[in-house]
Amino acid sequence: MKTKELIRLLRQCDPLGEEEVFVDNVDILSVHGMPAYYDGPAQQLVRDETNPDYNVVGGIYRRSGAKIQIHLCSFDDALLEDPELPIDVSGVSDWHKEKVEAWRRENRKVIAKVEAWRKENCGAADKAAAAAQDAEHTEKIDPS
Repeated sequence: MKTKELIRLLRQCDPLGEEEVFVDNVDILSVHGMPAYYDGPAQQLVRDETNPDYNVVGGIYRRSGAKIQIHLCSFDDALLEDPELPIDVSGVSDWHKEKVEAWRRENRKVIAKVEAWRKENCGAADKAAAAAQDAEHTEKIDPS
């Protein structure tokens, strides 16, 4: 989809430009222009513009030109950065609440494994930096 078409559709859905935009119910973290080859070739769908319904007739990998990259950040992604990040779960089902807590538990485990590997495999300067980060992370969890 071309930028102008995306903007047209967004304006059609929200003429004032005040609504939040999500991709598959996930928030947009950032938008960047970059070369098409960056971070792997772009996957572009080929469409039959004469068909008003589902019009995908093929696909092509693009490595030349430019692309607009929309970066998403799900709760799971954000909780990997900070497992204690406040997430308001009021008004959602128990399933959603349990999912957030499962992400928290899993991401704490991942962070602990990464920290253990880093402490075991990094040089002295890196170990000092890791210790400083550990202290900062511990402060976030237990400020006392």
